[in-house]
Amino acid sequence: MPKNAPSKQPHASLYSDVAIECLYAHLRLHLGHHFRVLRSILTPAIGGVRRIDLLVLGPSRIFLVSATGLDGVYLGSARSRQWTCELDNGEIVAFPNPLRESPRQIKCLSSDLSVVPKESFRALVSFPDFATFDGLHSSSCLYGSELVQYIIDHSSEQVFTQLQIQAFMERLESTSSYLRSAYSLRHV
Repeated sequence: MPKNAPSKQPHASLYSDVAIECLYAHLRLHLGHHFRVLRSILTPAIGGVRRIDLLVLGPSRIFLVSATGLDGVYLGSARSRQWTCELDNGEIVAFPNPLRESPRQIKCLSSDLSVVPKESFRALVSFPDFATFDGLHSSSCLYGSELVQYIIDHSSEQVFTQLQIQAFMERLESTSSYLRSAYSLRHV
C-alpha cells in the first residue's frame, strides 16, 4: 500500500480503545459526584449495534463522547463523511466522522430513555492534547484536558435528579449488557 493511502479502521480503533480507557479514568477522577460515566455503551441500530465510546450522565445534560487517540494532524470538517489523521510517520488513517454518527446515537438513546428530550443530549469528540487540527472547527471538538471543564460549564442548571440519573444508568447498563451478549452470540 502506498505510504499516504488511508489505512483501514481497525488501526484507528486500536488506539481509540486505549483513548477510551484513559479518558474514562480521567473523567471519573475529575468530575464531581453528580456525574456518572459509562464506557462502551451499545445501542440498537439497523443491521446491528452502535457503540458510544463514553456517556456522561450529568444533572442537566447527557454527553456522548467519541474518543480519538491518534497522535497526528486531523483533517476534515463537521459535515464531511470521514476524517483522516496523518500520523508522524506519514501514514494516513481514515475513520467515519463521529459528529455525523451522533444524531443516530442520540435518537436511539432518546427513545430508549423515553423521558429524556433530544435537547438534553450533547455530542462531543475528544482528541489527545498533542493532536493538531486542519479544518476541524467545531465547538464539539475538544482536547481531552478541556473536556472536564466543558462538561462542568455546561451543567449549571439541574434538569435531572440523582435518582433519575441512577435510573438512566441502570437502564443503559442492562440494555448494553443484553446487546453485548446478543452481539457476541452472533459473531462467535
